[in-house]
Amino acid sequence: MVSRTEVALNHRSAHVWTGGRGEPVVLLHGAWSGARLHWSPVWDELAERVLVIAPDLPGLADGTEPAPRSFDDAAAWVEQLLDAMDVDSGWIVGNSFGAAVAWRLAARAPARCRGLVLVNGAPPPSLPRIVRRLATRGPLRWMIDEVFRRNAYSPSTTRRAFADPTGAPPELQQLFGQRRPRQFDITSTMVLAGDPPLPSPTAPTLLLWGADDRLMGTNAKAAKRLLRSIPHGQLVLIPGAGHLPQLEKSHDFVAALIEFITQRPDALHP
Repeated sequence: MVSRTEVALNHRSAHVWTGGRGEPVVLLHGAWSGARLHWSPVWDELAERVLVIAPDLPGLADGTEPAPRSFDDAAAWVEQLLDAMDVDSGWIVGNSFGAAVAWRLAARAPARCRGLVLVNGAPPPSLPRIVRRLATRGPLRWMIDEVFRRNAYSPSTTRRAFADPTGAPPELQQLFGQRRPRQFDITSTMVLAGDPPLPSPTAPTLLLWGADDRLMGTNAKAAKRLLRSIPHGQLVLIPGAGHLPQLEKSHDFVAALIEFITQRPDALHP
């Protein structure tokens, strides 16, 4: 049901997986790979109820396109893609790194976001300018990079990111064995770039969380802390799933997402 297409965007081709009909649901993947690895376990089931739009974010899927320099740049790219696809607004869903992009998009373009779903991911970090300046070089940069690498890009990542590490895709196991993959450099640069301050998103927000995520900053305790900062937010914990609940508990993930969308009676078209 969902297939890959190319969308002309600023004299380049954006790769987008799309299918279904009804409410647009924009799926923004994490920084470990592209849309297919992150969303293929759920996108056909979702496409039975909604219009799935799952782009390969530039620089992360295959490295052939220049990567954005900041989360604001990434959010602007998604806006341009939606314009090119004649999609005025949709439900914005982001996993991990994609959650930070989704948050930024909902903050900078509220009218485009019918609802915001953060999947084991948080808003972009807000670092003071002096910290960003100090962290661009020297011992502090090395320390930040090393903590980030050990958490998200090391052989031990698999057992902390998955409730059942034996089910981790081989592609990720290979990635975590690399000393410094390109995805690491992209995300590290974006975190330290800093973005202009914006008000928090006002859209209805769901934290859809793998309860057995043990990565630093995205475990269940972190989700509960984040929930306290989001007025009228909701939290759904999925047992038996880690950092990518859509892979480990795909049917539970789809059910929770569709329930969130259908809380608005006119959300789904017949």
